[in-house]
Amino acid sequence: MIYIKLLLTAIFWGGTFIAGKFISETVHPVSAAFLRFAIAASCLSFLVFYREGRLPPLQRRQILPVILLGATGVFSYNILFFSGLKYIAAGRASLIIATNPIFISLLSAVVFKERLNWIRGVGIFLSVAGAMIVISNGQVAEITGYRIGLGEWLIFGCVLSWVLYSLIGKAAMAKLSALAAVTYSAMVGAIMLMVPAFYFGLVDDIGGYTALDWSSLAYLGCFGIGGVCFTNASNMIRQSLVKWRR
Repeated sequence: MIYIKLLLTAIFWGGTFIAGKFISETVHPVSAAFLRFAIAASCLSFLVFYREGRLPPLQRRQILPVILLGATGVFSYNILFFSGLKYIAAGRASLIIATNPIFISLLSAVVFKERLNWIRGVGIFLSVAGAMIVISNGQVAEITGYRIGLGEWLIFGCVLSWVLYSLIGKAAMAKLSALAAVTYSAMVGAIMLMVPAFYFGLVDDIGGYTALDWSSLAYLGCFGIGGVCFTNASNMIRQSLVKWRR
């Protein structure tokens, strides 16, 4: 089941780059991010009430981690995501985002003292090599002189935001279920995005959104966020199995 969930994560997340590209030219990045997570928060709230009966109340020490989850994994990630897709192709962005596991593994080893075995080392090497090939357009030997554009830097910002989200999530999910943690982070992120979305003309622009815009936003909100749920749930199951085996 863990591998099935991870496969679904890849499928759902792969679609987010296509949907994001569709709306990047017509919907302001902040408005797109706000609407995405307003939809996501509604879907997740329904799901958490269905699965757990209620949304568990936050303890005082959980408030700051949850706010940081919303600020990193929702607010900054999505503004950078939609902004970056205005400048580079969806496929190129998705391959840069694929370097997430590299930095998560390295920083987890530093911060949480997680062991890096040779299999992870090989995976990191292959990820780095693949990213270098993509970013340099196949001219790896000339990468030191290759100019990385604004779009690439924005997507690299997504990577940094997601790494921070993943590391903070390990602390936030110590007392919260994966579903509850993601629901709270979606709510917090949507609230953070609401004010700048209205500032950048959401009320004036929303009437001009096409059916493709709304269907893309619905996919990003309802299915794109499913990748987060599956990833977090799989991580928690894996950690439980490791503890059980010990």
